[in-house]
Amino acid sequence: VVEGYADGTFRPKEYLTRAQAMKIIIESNDMRLMPAVNNFKDVESSKWYGTYISTALARNIVKGYDDGTFKPNKSISRAEFLKMALETSDLNLSVYNGSNYNDVSNIAWYEKYMRVAKEESMFETDSSGNVWPNQSINRETAA
Repeated sequence: VVEGYADGTFRPKEYLTRAQAMKIIIESNDMRLMPAVNNFKDVESSKWYGTYISTALARNIVKGYDDGTFKPNKSISRAEFLKMALETSDLNLSVYNGSNYNDVSNIAWYEKYMRVAKEESMFETDSSGNVWPNQSINRETAA
């Protein structure tokens, strides 16, 4: 599911891109890949990520941005990656209703996903109990 680079490195501290996130989500769920279609103005179907992004769009995992772009090379936040991973999992998200991390507001769009992450011990916290949901996720944490 997770591969290194052609030079033999993994680069664990490097931020995960939106395209890389789609590959991880699709591959880890063993989803059948859809043909690459040019659904977004900034996604070339011939690129390595074309089929992954087309599959994610067809399966309602992603929507893209209002301007018709996907931004495949933009880093993805911890909350965004968690949402995609949990929405494609077999977990019943509605049964998680415990407490949340210190830095997650009750009105944040990702609040319910972070609650699941806390109850399942998916993220390590800092000394203040924070997980920094809006920060970019690195390859190590995503893996």
